[in-house]
Amino acid sequence: MGIFDIFKGKKNKSTDSNLTNLFFKSNEACYEYSKKFFSSVVLKNKSSVLGIVYLIGPDKKSGTVRCTVYIDSKQTEILIFVPFDDLEHSINIGDFVSVGINDIGKVFTVKEFENVVGEGNPEGLKNLKDATIGVIIEKLTTELDIKSGFFIPFK
Repeated sequence: MGIFDIFKGKKNKSTDSNLTNLFFKSNEACYEYSKKFFSSVVLKNKSSVLGIVYLIGPDKKSGTVRCTVYIDSKQTEILIFVPFDDLEHSINIGDFVSVGINDIGKVFTVKEFENVVGEGNPEGLKNLKDATIGVIIEKLTTELDIKSGFFIPFK
């Protein structure tokens, strides 16, 4: 019996029985984790992506979500227009959400949008109506289910 043999039995038992969910401090931390450790999807119809609510329209029934997708073989952070007037949960800026892509429109990168708005050009906001359109599938919590690999939906 070697010195490390006493740990062999305990290691296998404890790792299986002590699997707990992973909790994050913020929605932004969840999004950053998903960008780093989840595979980004190619921008196409019927794709599902994770993102952060970036803007909410004056009508409070639509907004834009900041998501990361693959465009031309590189990760790109874009804005997706989403109507959400039929959701059972309220949506706020900064919420972590799952978005389904319905129609690919003009691709607005976050960086390009911030540059246009930063220059004081109001056309940047008006042009968002031509952006890629999606739908919020569900609002997510800051808890990652380790077994399934999915963030837990907001209840």
